[in-house]
Amino acid sequence: MTATSVRTGGPVGALTVAGGLVVLGVSSFLVLGVAGHALEPGAYSAVASLYLLVAIVGPGAFSAVEQETNRQASRLRATGNRDEPVVRAGLLAGLRLAALVGGLAVAAGPLVVPRMLGGSWELLGCLLLAVAGSAGLAAVRGVLAARGRRGWYGLSLAVEGGSRIAGCGAVAAAGWTHPAAFGLAFAAGAGVAFLVCLPGLRSPAHEGPAARVDVGAMTRSAGLLALSGAVTFVLANAAPLVLVARLTDRPELAASYVSLFVLARTPLFVFAPVQSFLLPGLTTAAERGDTEAFGRRLRHVLAAICAAGVVGTAGAAVFGPWAARVLMGAPLDLPAATAGVLGLGTAGMLAAQLLQPALVATGAHRSVTGAWLVGGCGFGALLALPLDPVTGAVGAQVVGPIVVGAAMLLALRSVRRSGRTSV
Repeated sequence: MTATSVRTGGPVGALTVAGGLVVLGVSSFLVLGVAGHALEPGAYSAVASLYLLVAIVGPGAFSAVEQETNRQASRLRATGNRDEPVVRAGLLAGLRLAALVGGLAVAAGPLVVPRMLGGSWELLGCLLLAVAGSAGLAAVRGVLAARGRRGWYGLSLAVEGGSRIAGCGAVAAAGWTHPAAFGLAFAAGAGVAFLVCLPGLRSPAHEGPAARVDVGAMTRSAGLLALSGAVTFVLANAAPLVLVARLTDRPELAASYVSLFVLARTPLFVFAPVQSFLLPGLTTAAERGDTEAFGRRLRHVLAAICAAGVVGTAGAAVFGPWAARVLMGAPLDLPAATAGVLGLGTAGMLAAQLLQPALVATGAHRSVTGAWLVGGCGFGALLALPLDPVTGAVGAQVVGPIVVGAAMLLALRSVRRSGRTSV
């Protein structure tokens, strides 16, 4: 495969990204669905917890590397410079964050392994593998998105999901029932996609002088966004983890709600490409001071997300309990109202994730982090209240995103009025 063979833009590139998203989304259902049918409830809860942890420390933290790499490359291209230095800087920033995240995961092992991973240290090893792969893949995707190489970006999604499907199929065909086998099938996907898509970074798509990129400054900016990303995915995934920890005496109920949470949150895992391809245009508009183009892009996509949120909420209420039971092997039937509320929370998360690239494009990284931290405090407060575990978890999934979105709207209004364009 050559660097030019999948360098596709326009409708074909968009279809490639859409196809990659489908494969990636299906891979999550297959891995968890097959695991749900093959494993007893306690073992399935451990694999599902690994899935949620990977979503928090994988794309949750390293989406920051993708966004900052994307922003830096887009900024250089908007000012007539080549973006080659960003490739190296993004990989180094990802490596530094991977070392930090991996160290924290190992340090937390004595707490996480027995309470969330069913006592399986092999699953913690799978988590570390996912961290390493996600770090490299994030830097690659950031540059691909800035260059508009949708074909390669879509390929990265398809390979990540496809390798998970292939691994899961091999585990099922072999008749293995160890949780770590399913964990490895899921965790290895990002690393495989990173290796396959490295050739897509050859031959920069933009001519001009090669400007210097400050790796330290880029790492600090990515660090701020990583904190935001971690809180983002805590809001998206931590509630079912807390639920599993609190319902150790009722594994069937815990497994059923984990399945429903995963289904309701699926749109969040396929929204990253929307952020990635929205950010270059917003960054270019911000660099050139084109407030009209900036506002127009933001309004159009926000309207689309709101419409999708309404449809998604209704769809979650109608089909969520059925899908959890039939597709993912949930042991118990769950209320449609709960599924609808979780869908509403997902719509709020999508809106907040849309506002984030607008702030990133203007360099308001601290405002992004502050908004997620404030929302995270509200989320954590609800989980800590002496409520029924299910009520607290579901309520936190709705309140947290609302607080984040409100804080981001205020920050964006302030940034646009002041004209600030740097961190």
